Amino acid sequence: MVRGALLHLPGIGRVRAARLRALGVTEWGALGPQPPAGLRLGPASWAAVLEHVARCDQAVAAGDIAFLARALRGPDLWRLLAAYGERAAFVDIETDGLHHGARITVIACLWQGRLQTFVQGENLDDFLDLLQQVELVATFNGASFDVPMIRNGFHIPELPCAHVDLRWVCYHAGWRGGLKTVESQLGLRRPPDLVGVDGAQAVELWTCWERQRSRPHRDLLVRYCAADAVALRGVAGALLKRCDCPCAWPEGDAVWADLDLALPPPAAVPALPALAAPVRAAGPPPAAVPHAVNTTSAARQRLRELLQRRFAQPLE
Repeated sequence: MVRGALLHLPGIGRVRAARLRALGVTEWGALGPQPPAGLRLGPASWAAVLEHVARCDQAVAAGDIAFLARALRGPDLWRLLAAYGERAAFVDIETDGLHHGARITVIACLWQGRLQTFVQGENLDDFLDLLQQVELVATFNGASFDVPMIRNGFHIPELPCAHVDLRWVCYHAGWRGGLKTVESQLGLRRPPDLVGVDGAQAVELWTCWERQRSRPHRDLLVRYCAADAVALRGVAGALLKRCDCPCAWPEGDAVWADLDLALPPPAAVPALPALAAPVRAAGPPPAAVPHAVNTTSAARQRLRELLQRRFAQPLE
């Protein structure tokens, strides 16, 4: 399946790839010593193509997923899931904001059928031990957010494994927007207790846990993060199904079975309280502010807008 990729070969863009397929070349192994008629590639350019084909064959034979993940172009990245999906770890993180110096609060990882969670102040560093065993990490928008946060948070120069960002795989499949938007396009319905929970509220849930040690808020945050990791596998399965690839991953409401087994819904979660106002130095009271607003709601809305803009960027 991976050998069906052509767009990563030097000088082969969409037009030439379509021309090759029209000529019956469905994988790079079918390329001969001479360029097919009408491809308009000179001897030196064709030699570069064949050299890259040989390097890719070596990577496939050696199981070098990291090389292939770097080499393949966006429209072909689904082939990594088709070939190595059973080895993939589906990872999502939560942070305490989007500001400079923001910290990772929770990491969820679905790997080899097991859902694991890692929480700041509890077992977050254990994620690094798991990462050393993983061959392929799948995220959603991870190239822009999760992976840089993991590198910075754990002070590592790069991931020790291959990475595929499902956001761009979905983009090339025609599914645009954030993870929950894609889920909606695929007909995936979140469990009732997680409907309406988003990244902005996740920050507040962590604040309630950190400041007030509210266990129900902590448990809901961890379950929310884990739901994102589980949803990634559901999205990956839908991508493979769209490409007519066999896939044994759960579909529909069955996507959430691993989540409910590992992290059942909390019995009751109190409403998020208004965050305490910062302590003010002694002195005259501040001037009255007209049209006072709920600062917690305003902050949440600003964070939501930042999150939405992250998914409104066009593909380069």
